[in-house]
Amino acid sequence: MTKEELLRILEKYRNGTASPEEKEISNRFLANREKHWIDDWSDMEASEKDKMRVEMFESILKKVEVQTGMVKRPKRAIWHVAAMFALFMGIAWFFVSNDAQQPSQVSYITKIAARGQKLTVTLSDGSMVKLNSESSITFPESFADADTRTIQLVGEAFFEVTRDEAKPFKISTDSLITTVLGTSFNVRAYPEDVSISVTVATGKVLIQPRNPKEDERSQRSHAILTPGQQGLFNKQSASITKSTVDPDKYLAWRHNLIRFDRIPLSEAVEILERWYDVEIELENEIGRTCLIEGSYQNESLANVLESMQFAGRLEYEFVNKRKIKISGNACNN
Repeated sequence: MTKEELLRILEKYRNGTASPEEKEISNRFLANREKHWIDDWSDMEASEKDKMRVEMFESILKKVEVQTGMVKRPKRAIWHVAAMFALFMGIAWFFVSNDAQQPSQVSYITKIAARGQKLTVTLSDGSMVKLNSESSITFPESFADADTRTIQLVGEAFFEVTRDEAKPFKISTDSLITTVLGTSFNVRAYPEDVSISVTVATGKVLIQPRNPKEDERSQRSHAILTPGQQGLFNKQSASITKSTVDPDKYLAWRHNLIRFDRIPLSEAVEILERWYDVEIELENEIGRTCLIEGSYQNESLANVLESMQFAGRLEYEFVNKRKIKISGNACNN
């Protein structure tokens, strides 16, 4: 198939006029996007690639069920477009990968918590999912005719799963599957993170790679987690490490609590950007050398920045309502 033919099919897919065969071609193209970006589109200019990514993003956005109140914002830094594109491509992968396993009449629902928002979703089995900012879940409208309760997660979410021993509950991310019968736990799986973390509050969960047969190391990589334990899955090495942690540290966000436990300023900035839907620019190397500590519950961004400025000898300024600059030559560590 030529590029021109594929572009024609994708355009029909975007307009909603594609035939079932053309939809299948489009879905498989989206599901295997990385290969196409590298191989099939290597001769396109960067601006053309970015335009195509954004057009795909917008077309898919129209097809998913977005939470009430979510608005379309101006495009900002390219990394943010790429992150959101990865989120929606994860959704596309879920539909394609489940097509051969589920009856064609199964209806799927996608729920999205945009930047600066959080969302609580109750599934058909009574399980509760709380989504953190810039996260999504895709799940069947009903689990009645399925052997398992499987959902797709992009981003971070806290789960309270209704126990059903006959139907294990599975959370699938781009590279890890978490399986439970009934428990409460947190999964953090943002596309840009180098690892996926699973932190257990109650019950017991099993974590294992999504495609264990593709890598011999993955066949030996699995872990059972109990309350107070966390599993970290490294995406590059396909390895899992297990440790004992304070669950409150990783679950605080669900109570609208920001908790910094002596983390680098650069990491704190990433959290604040998602939490308040802003862009924060660090003007020097202080992002790596300055450690931030503190807890903030239902605080305004200005109050958080004031506290950080006082504790860390930092300076900040609002360039506009959505952009902040932080600078400083020293930090109280």
